[in-house]
Amino acid sequence: METPPGGGPPPHCHACEDEWFLVREGSAEFLLNGEWAPVPVGLSVFAPMGTVHSFRNAGQTPLILTIQTAPAGFERFFGEMAAEFQKPSGPDMAEVVRISEIYGITYPQP
Repeated sequence: METPPGGGPPPHCHACEDEWFLVREGSAEFLLNGEWAPVPVGLSVFAPMGTVHSFRNAGQTPLILTIQTAPAGFERFFGEMAAEFQKPSGPDMAEVVRISEIYGITYPQP
């Protein structure tokens, strides 16, 4: 996954998947246990299902991550989200939340 400077998803929680991230290039920060921490290139982060987490590009160049989810099937979420974000008018956030709910993803309030 390539994330532009300043980009990243809002804090969220997966009910059905564990998620593992490998920082390949760029300046990454991850939210786990309610705190943001830098994660250098070459290190990884594990977010077990049920854990509120996020990441962001804290640098000035693209952040490149390898992301793995288990069990399989979560790639369908990315396909549906890609279609939503490619709309000429931009994504409808109500639709983003609806798609997320189908896949067991919630966005806890701060």
